[in-house]
Amino acid sequence: MASKKSKDTSFADLVKRLNAMSNMTPEQERAELMVAANRKAEKLVESIAGTEQSAITKAIKEADTDESISTQIRKEVTEEDKRLSKIAELEKQLADLKAEEKEEATLDADSFREAFVKEITEFVKEAEADKLAELYNSFSANEVEVKEDSFLIKTPETSEIIADAEKAEAPEEEVVQEKEPEAEVEQTTDEASGYQGGVEARKHDVTLAGDFTAEEPVTEKDAESIEKMLQDAGIPAEVNLNPEAYDKVNVATMADKDAILKVLGDMVEENMDVEYSDDLTEAKKKPVPTSPDKWSRAKAKARSKFDVYPSAYANAYAAKEYKKMGGGWRMGKPKKKK
Repeated sequence: MASKKSKDTSFADLVKRLNAMSNMTPEQERAELMVAANRKAEKLVESIAGTEQSAITKAIKEADTDESISTQIRKEVTEEDKRLSKIAELEKQLADLKAEEKEEATLDADSFREAFVKEITEFVKEAEADKLAELYNSFSANEVEVKEDSFLIKTPETSEIIADAEKAEAPEEEVVQEKEPEAEVEQTTDEASGYQGGVEARKHDVTLAGDFTAEEPVTEKDAESIEKMLQDAGIPAEVNLNPEAYDKVNVATMADKDAILKVLGDMVEENMDVEYSDDLTEAKKKPVPTSPDKWSRAKAKARSKFDVYPSAYANAYAAKEYKKMGGGWRMGKPKKKK
């Protein structure tokens, strides 16, 4: 009876539910079915969860609770990426700064001239005299020499004139002193004394020092330069070429030859400190340098200083420089007179 009652009850419940469902809309019926299905799924999950966990499940749970190696790697990779990104950013900033510096250092012609003038002005204010002269001579067509408390600028046009003045400065005072008594005689007698008491000018042959040759002899310009030097030293004279010698001039003057040689200085061969030697024959008509290398350097300096070489001024300059270097001259001994 009990079993029948249970079946009847179940059947009654089913009829009851069917009657209830008959009054539902299709949407409500689906919702009811879903609720029933979810209940069965929950029970299934509960039955599974109640069993002993597998090794895989445990590993997954442990991985969820502890920081895995892959996570650590990802973290370190992320940090390294950030560091590299920062380095790249700094490198870009540095490159931009360098580009800006280059742009600021790149000047047009006008800006460069302005910057150059500013810097050279500061240099000139502070530089020593010899540094200033060196800088000036490096770009100027002129030449500057440093004196004790001044600078002497020589142009191509004034080089010979200044050399003339320099050579005439010291002898000029001495010659004028020597000529003072004679000037007094001229004022009282109004007549100049010539050779052996005559009134005619004395004629002196003067041999010019240097590398004059038959192909490059003494020129009219050299004669004019010598004449001017003598005039500036207070010695009136007329200087002409010697037609019989390529390295001589004839000087017509009331003064004696010593006074002439004193004014001309290193310009004339007679003032050379010549060492006579038996090693050289008398075929050597002119003195030869005892140090050819020094003489070559002295001539090179003269060639760079003067437009014309050989010339009276250029040869005198070379002889003077050669003497400064310690060079000397020698030639064969003259024959003894019988």
